[in-house]
Amino acid sequence: MAVSSCPRVFPTFECRSDPDYAGTTRPEHPSSARFATAGKSRLGGLSSLILRFPPNFARQLSTKARRNCGNIGVAQATVVDPADVHALESALYKNQVTLFFTETPTNPFLRCVDIELVSKLCHSKGALVCVDGTFATPLNQKALALGADIVLHSATKYIAGHNDVLAGCISGSEKLIAPVRMLHNVLGGALNPNAAYLIIRGMKTLHLRIQQQNTTALKMARLLEAHPKVSRVYYSGLASHPEHYLAKRQMTGFGGVVSFEINGDLMTTAKFIDALKIPYIAPSFGGCESIVDQPAIMSYWDLSQLERAKFGIKDNLVRFSFGVEDFEDLKADILQALEAI
Repeated sequence: MAVSSCPRVFPTFECRSDPDYAGTTRPEHPSSARFATAGKSRLGGLSSLILRFPPNFARQLSTKARRNCGNIGVAQATVVDPADVHALESALYKNQVTLFFTETPTNPFLRCVDIELVSKLCHSKGALVCVDGTFATPLNQKALALGADIVLHSATKYIAGHNDVLAGCISGSEKLIAPVRMLHNVLGGALNPNAAYLIIRGMKTLHLRIQQQNTTALKMARLLEAHPKVSRVYYSGLASHPEHYLAKRQMTGFGGVVSFEINGDLMTTAKFIDALKIPYIAPSFGGCESIVDQPAIMSYWDLSQLERAKFGIKDNLVRFSFGVEDFEDLKADILQALEAI
């Protein structure tokens, strides 16, 4: 729960030969080269530019991290399943916990955490509760009202809502936020005026966008769950979701992101995504435009197939963020893409 901000070991990012989707054995690169491209992938259209950091990059970061940790101290973290209350109780009993941090719903499987229960348990042991509510938005879920102490949002996503700004926000009591504001003033990193303007502009239509995205995602989740070429759908608005009743209790809407698994392998799933005409292929979400991504070769590209499986990330997983387009248009597009596989 108390999260360490200074990890001691940094992985070396480089091209690797992975039999499940990468190309042939990577070529040798001169040590002076800062970037290199990977060998052409067997997937043809899935080949992309892979960045390779300098050989001493990891060591430099590690040295800097150790120096910083020496100044601010290192927190110890215990990781538990977001829905495993017994694991949380055990961690609170065995450790001197200062902070419980979670996102709810989670990415990409939309798992939900009982904020009210978790807050009561943590507060009984003197621990703060911090919730990342980006997927829910402030309209679909009021984490502070449910007992959380701090709420984070990536304003890049639903709050700004137009895929054109990078920002974040933190909410809570003045007692908790004042030290954060002071540290922010010392370290800098303030938004530029144009980014602030874009967020203010986006917030004016937040409630309209969320209503449309909630409605579209729920309809589409039901449609996908009944389709023979889809093996599983992850959406908290469905009765099949493990935390459906919890989501109904603490959320007023289920959000605009639906994750699902195609009946097929990595290449079949890639063919489905390539056949789509409306959404952009990108790893973000929450904008007016629909966005789709295949986590196995995008956000989890640096892990092997076996490592991805540990997190439940299968080759056939798709994460679809629905925008504000007409439902019938999105429905027709998805159905024709499914017919193409």
